Amino acid sequence: DETTYCSHLKCDKIIDHIMSCCLAYISWLGVRLAAGIGNVYKNEVLWACEVSPFQPLADIDEPTRRRLYETAAEQLQANLGRWKRQTHPKGLAVYNRAGQGCYRCLGRIRTIEHGDIGRRTWWCADCQT
Repeated sequence: DETTYCSHLKCDKIIDHIMSCCLAYISWLGVRLAAGIGNVYKNEVLWACEVSPFQPLADIDEPTRRRLYETAAEQLQANLGRWKRQTHPKGLAVYNRAGQGCYRCLGRIRTIEHGDIGRRTWWCADCQT
């Protein structure tokens, strides 16, 4: 049943559904398909998988899309019951770290606001290509 929440959907159905989204970061905001993946984890998962948040989803191969969801599940599971989120041994890898050095490549973390929706995206322009 297509209206069932993520826990009851196969990964293939999730991938098929999000294929209509134009940018990778937009796909992370679909709460019904991926409950719990909010703005923080969207940024962190894309960084962990070295995917640009501006890459068209259609250009992301199937193994990478699967790795995005697997990484999201791992990060969410690892942070259950924690007061302070952690996706990297030093805390968060990119979220709210604009201007600081990337933990992977030492490039600068950048940020951009998305119009009037009040969301920001953080990424490393050097290693998230």
